Amino acid sequence: MFSTRDPVDLESRLIVIACANALAFGLFSWDKWMSKWKKRRVPESSLLAVTLFGGEVGAICAMLL
Repeated sequence: MFSTRDPVDLESRLIVIACANALAFGLFSWDKWMSKWKKRRVPESSLLAVTLFGGEVGAICAMLL
């Protein structure tokens, strides 16, 4: 099904994971900033969905800021 020997396939997977982590980092950071200013926050379902689809590292990094 998926072959790790195909560099294009591996490269595209890494790009998708990197984008998901960047998006997760941005959303979690934005949510944190909005909570400090008591503004409308990002829905928790959106945060969890991005985390579920590959943004775990970005989410954890943003939470640790």
